[in-house]
Amino acid sequence: MIEFGPQIAIVEDNLEEVKEIREFFALQNIGYKLFDADITQNNKPAKPIETIELIFLDLYYLPEFDPYLCADWVNSIVAENKLYELVIWSKDSHKSEDLRNVLLEINKAPRALITKQKSDYQIENGTQILLQEIEFDINKISKIFVDEFIAEIIDISEDYVILNCLLDKEKGYYQIRKFEKTPLLHFYKLESGRTLIVKSTTSLGQRSFEFIELFEDNSKLFEQKNIFLKLKNTPFLNNGKL
Repeated sequence: MIEFGPQIAIVEDNLEEVKEIREFFALQNIGYKLFDADITQNNKPAKPIETIELIFLDLYYLPEFDPYLCADWVNSIVAENKLYELVIWSKDSHKSEDLRNVLLEINKAPRALITKQKSDYQIENGTQILLQEIEFDINKISKIFVDEFIAEIIDISEDYVILNCLLDKEKGYYQIRKFEKTPLLHFYKLESGRTLIVKSTTSLGQRSFEFIELFEDNSKLFEQKNIFLKLKNTPFLNNGKL
């Protein structure tokens, strides 16, 4: 199991619905803090709790869902700039994106937002299954790697763009890479000599790229690009159209 320790907060207005989770934590000697979200009482902490790293959050405390009310609970518990995971443990987990948007507004977005429908775990050993799934989800999300580097366009074909990528500025390490000319590469001026930021996101079994156009002059970073002329007539550089 995850080493939860005392880093868990549970926010729920129907305490009976988290009874099994609390009993499981007690049996496993896992520390947690329970917050009764009854709207007739002010049960929020007086100040954020520095140790909280994971929150179980139900969504409904009123007849109508209010994402700002739920976000206020998160805001009261999570310290500034604290990385945390948020588990939407609710009968209405489909509302989680509304909450995520509000958390982004107030700069309290979680590192991972995991949604779990309560009815799916109202079975024998349901709580244990729930926590095992959460552990798996968090571990999977934690294996996402993001890399950013500046690159210069050195060739453009009908289907591809060839970039001179500055992968390590301190060591002066460059590498030529070929990227499909997707809509993300249709900049205002897609032409040789222009520079851009390439953001690479890698997770289990997949990699995606985001391209951010730069408008300032970065030509001095790429003054050595003539070393690539030796590749001029190779198939890699679009059959010599460099």
